[in-house]
Amino acid sequence: MAKSSSNCGLIAVAYLPHGPMLLNPNQDHLPDSAKSMHSACMKISQRIADLKPDLIVLSTPHGLGLHQAINIYQPGFLNNKATGNGEWNNHYIDYSVEVELDGEASRDLYLYLQKEEHRLPRVEAMVAFGGLNMPLRWAEVVPLYFILHQLASKETHSTYIQHISVKSRPKLVIIAQPELGLTGKINTF
Repeated sequence: MAKSSSNCGLIAVAYLPHGPMLLNPNQDHLPDSAKSMHSACMKISQRIADLKPDLIVLSTPHGLGLHQAINIYQPGFLNNKATGNGEWNNHYIDYSVEVELDGEASRDLYLYLQKEEHRLPRVEAMVAFGGLNMPLRWAEVVPLYFILHQLASKETHSTYIQHISVKSRPKLVIIAQPELGLTGKINTF
């Protein structure tokens, strides 16, 4: 993680896994490397909590998405949440997150990326039916669980948390990468 010296702008970047098996390090069948990775993710979570971010941007390769477009979740929708659990192969259902999406920041990013589309794949707005809460799956839930774990621990005064719910801060912007990846300009139809 890198930190800038100013109070605004990008203050840190963290790369986190999205494998649900890392959510519970106490499983007997996990290799020691997975337990070490869980510990490293918790250290990143503490660092994020120490930074006290106002906004977090999550970019995931396995979120809700279109085949050939970058997708911004719920741009322009104010007071919108994203919720889901870490279910994978009928396990990890008890691990979940509920977060507030920042509709204004999502809209601003969407509009900016639309202007840059000549250098990027297509950019689309991913809107839940009727503007309802955006559903999340394991590839968003797992990194959000680690990103927000220490912040939620401070709110709940508990170190063992399966449901992460951060009510006000930080807000989030979620970007789903296209299924084909970002290796170059993708032909659109």
